[in-house]
Amino acid sequence: MTMKKDEPVEDAIEIKESEEDLEAEKYKVVTTYYAVWSAPPQSDNRLVYYKDVLVPKIPYESLKLSLETRCKAVEQSTKFDMCDMVYRDILLEKKVLGERAHRRIREMEEEVVDLRKRRKKAMAKKLILDIQEMWEPLKHMQSEEDAEAIKKAEREIEEKHVRGEQNYVKWRKGVQEGREDMNTSFSARGNSLDVQVSGITARGQQMKTPRGYAKAVAVTCGSSHASLVHENGQLYTWGMGASGRLGLDLTEDGDPSADAPKPTLVQALAGRPVVRASCGDAHSAAGAVDGRLFVWGL
Repeated sequence: MTMKKDEPVEDAIEIKESEEDLEAEKYKVVTTYYAVWSAPPQSDNRLVYYKDVLVPKIPYESLKLSLETRCKAVEQSTKFDMCDMVYRDILLEKKVLGERAHRRIREMEEEVVDLRKRRKKAMAKKLILDIQEMWEPLKHMQSEEDAEAIKKAEREIEEKHVRGEQNYVKWRKGVQEGREDMNTSFSARGNSLDVQVSGITARGQQMKTPRGYAKAVAVTCGSSHASLVHENGQLYTWGMGASGRLGLDLTEDGDPSADAPKPTLVQALAGRPVVRASCGDAHSAAGAVDGRLFVWGL
């Protein structure tokens, strides 16, 4: 006897609407509410059609009335800001009061406009008060939603600050550990100290300081290069090497214009302790302990 196997159930595919689709839907709902909606001539640029053609057809006073009857302040609000508020109110009305009550509110708005035209201000005011009474519980719901949104934003800001503080503490700890490690570290060739300039983010290289020496006594910067004078008198330069401004010979072919991605010992001054250095636009200078001045570059 053969058993009939159940057909596999296809996984539901969740289709997420883009921000443009959501915005287009918003203007469609609002323009439909004010009876100015019409199908766009081309669906690929419907958002432009809604914003440039349909929204201007909505009378400003109609938007203002809709918001005033729903207990909203509209001073200094643009028409697009008002459309955002009306759209939010429409969704809430339909969800809480239902379609019939939503349509009734729209009919009451139109009656208010008609009564005002006929100068029956008392009757118009009475209708506005009726709508506001219907909207009283919805107003409190929106106030609670707004308060929760503010709290959520504040929590996110606080969490961001906490993460930043934690990362900073972690970085400072790494710096301190690097400074306490006094084992001498040399470059790959073994003829100069390994001095690395690294970032403070998680992607940055691990912090490394000159091993076996206390500190750098001076750092100077030019337009595209920099120099570092170490306490032991060694001079390091790095950056753009054009015009020979670094004073280095990094390549096998002896190109003095090669760039240096990290501080590199200027071996031409080996044996002449440097006490001060300076970087210009395309040149560098160094003063030795014996009073001699060395300048290179353009």
